[in-house]
Amino acid sequence: GRVLAGLVRRIDRGLKVLNVGAPEDLEKVAAALSGEAR
Repeated sequence: GRVLAGLVRRIDRGLKVLNVGAPEDLEKVAAALSGEAR
């Protein structure tokens, strides 16, 4: 929904700013999004 899209946009922006490319961090993000989805 709208909230999830906002979170994804915010996280994407954060990743670009921090230049994070570690799979572990991406997994944490995915887990966080999964938690929000439920």
